[in-house]
Order: sequence, then structure tokens, then C-alpha cells
Amino acid sequence: MSFRNKLLAVFSITIALVVALVAGIVSYSARRSFERTDQARTTALESQFRRDFDRRRHDAAEQEYQGILQRQQRIGTGGPEG
Repeated sequence: MSFRNKLLAVFSITIALVVALVAGIVSYSARRSFERTDQARTTALESQFRRDFDRRRHDAAEQEYQGILQRQQRIGTGGPEG
């Protein structure tokens, strides 16, 4: 094998290793970035769900309370103070 062929082989192997290393680093970085973004979106969605759930629970309790007050007023027992 001539020096020229050895140099070409070493150069080719070096380029292949560098490309593989860069591809691995980019893949790892992209995966981590996606995981962070996904976690942030999951947290935001969970927070939104909890706020909406609490608001609906509060609204339902308020409607129930108003319904009880109206029924009490209809039958003449008064409100919560009486």
C-alpha cells in the first residue's frame, strides 16, 4: 500500500469518525431540547387543566349554593343568616 493510499484511508476514516461524532452530538442535543420543550408543555397543560378544573368546581359549587338559596327563599325559610 502506497503512502498516498494510506493517507487517503486515514483521512477518510477521520472524516467518517468526525461526521459520526457530530451527528451523535446533534442527535443528543436535539433529544434533550425536545424533552425540555415537551416537559414545559406538559407542565403548562397540567397547570391549565388544574385552573380550569378548579374554576369549574367553584362555578358548580356557586350554582349549587345559589340554587339552595333560591329554594329556601321560595319555601320561606330565609337565607343563610336566618
